[in-house]
Amino acid sequence: MDNLTIEGEAREITGKQVKYLRQAGQVPGIIYGPKTEPVAVTLDARELDNLLVEAGGTSVVEVKVGKDTHQVLVRDVQRDILRGDLMHVDFYAVDMERVTRVEVPIVLVGESPIVASRAGIMLQGMNSIEVEGLPKDLVSEVTVDMEDLTEIGMLVTVGDLYVPSELTVITDSSELVVKIDYLALEEEEEEELEEEGLIPEDVEPEVIGRGAEEPEEEADEE
Repeated sequence: MDNLTIEGEAREITGKQVKYLRQAGQVPGIIYGPKTEPVAVTLDARELDNLLVEAGGTSVVEVKVGKDTHQVLVRDVQRDILRGDLMHVDFYAVDMERVTRVEVPIVLVGESPIVASRAGIMLQGMNSIEVEGLPKDLVSEVTVDMEDLTEIGMLVTVGDLYVPSELTVITDSSELVVKIDYLALEEEEEEELEEEGLIPEDVEPEVIGRGAEEPEEEADEE
């Protein structure tokens, strides 16, 4: 795992005054953990943005504040809704000798030949799995090679994923990750439900936006 490091400064400014930090290209943050007293920090916005792309939520980051170095995971990132600018970041200080549980994203690599030829569709059941292990063994992602899915009906479950042996997968191994299916699957399922009487044939469609009947207004009193 790459050594990800960023330098920060201890922060005394809090509350509404932090807007001046952001205007100066700084991002407020906090470091906390079971063995760490909360430390308010500021970090360079550009450096932090680049770091977050590399680290995700599962890579251990070293945050240097003065003479102290904190081993942390990125726990929460707040951005401006409109501009996407960084507003605040939470770092969780980990014990490198203690097992940690995290969500690892699933990344689909390539494209199934069946999907590429429009002979089928891809159904994705989940986009992350839960694992636990020592911080040094955590991985940033788990990949699925979609080019291996060459036939209708082929699928990948959690149990099929390659996860380093140092990590324990918490998510049920039978959970569906991705499957290749027929294009007309939805229509076929609907027909089956209609045959079983689970979908009424003559049902007035719901009109979106039509609310309940409003009571008649009472005449204004003189």
